[in-house]
Amino acid sequence: MIARMADAPATLAELTARHLELCPVWQVMEAGAGDIMRKPIEPRPEIETVSTDDGTDVFAVRTTFVFADGTQMIGFCLPTPPDQRILSYLVPTICAGGGQVPFWINRDVQDLTAPLDVEGYYAILGRTGGATFPATFESDVPVGPGEIASGTLEGFSFMLLQRDERRFLVRVVS
Repeated sequence: MIARMADAPATLAELTARHLELCPVWQVMEAGAGDIMRKPIEPRPEIETVSTDDGTDVFAVRTTFVFADGTQMIGFCLPTPPDQRILSYLVPTICAGGGQVPFWINRDVQDLTAPLDVEGYYAILGRTGGATFPATFESDVPVGPGEIASGTLEGFSFMLLQRDERRFLVRVVS
């Protein structure tokens, strides 16, 4: 059982492609305010169809990403109800050999117009921008009626927060 594995991840931030191959559904145990990537998770191998009907359960599901050149990689997303079709709720993230690559990134900044570095993400993916975007993603696990677990990515989406000024900006960089 994966829950007894010595290297079972404790949080979404530790989830790897190998973990997702062993168990395609992981439940976020303390969903709510705070960084979802740092919340504890548990494998849920018994779940065949993910549903977030009551709005309290949050799951990470194995997801296939397909890049512009047809190359595929594995990662996860968080299925959401139809009224929450927002990239920040889906949290599409690839689990590559060199680490995770998120496509929704929250960042505190002083300057909303400052350049954004995505080269580290491309290095983890072993790719360049032109061969990457647009990319699509879709859950490998069935989801409940009307639930969202797929989408198209035009680039890395940054939610830039300027807390002192109480301003924010979303920028897409590819």
